[in-house]
Amino acid sequence: NALLHGRAVVGRKETLRQAFHELRYDMQKARQTLEGLTEKSRNHKKAANLAETGRKRYNSGEYALAERIFRDAAIADPRYTLPIAYLGHTLYKQGKYEEAAVAWKRAYELDPSSEGGKRAQEKLEMMKHQQTGVLRELEDLVRQSKGTTRKDTLR
Repeated sequence: NALLHGRAVVGRKETLRQAFHELRYDMQKARQTLEGLTEKSRNHKKAANLAETGRKRYNSGEYALAERIFRDAAIADPRYTLPIAYLGHTLYKQGKYEEAAVAWKRAYELDPSSEGGKRAQEKLEMMKHQQTGVLRELEDLVRQSKGTTRKDTLR
């Protein structure tokens, strides 16, 4: 930008004072952008550290604690899919199946190609298979009970 403003001064499209003012404004914008990127980086690092801590708690069977840690990680960096996917795993282990599915869907929708997104998709597929199996079993039970009822009424 300094070169552009220098050319504008030479070409008499800007005064030196205007060019200086514009350069100062451009530097402030660049500083704000850099500070924002640094903040995002810090948040992601915090989320990654929390996710690692949560994973250790999950592996040791401390699911309630792991859940809180994964939720904190998701708050620290809402676009980081791995702790959100892990949150789904933790909720599932606690029998909170609907909440687990919501977490996995969120992780997958944020970034289907990320590690967290891929893990979430695998778990959603697993749940879908389980539901299909349960529905088949229920249908079989209904068929069996209807068959028994018909036989009983025919006698």
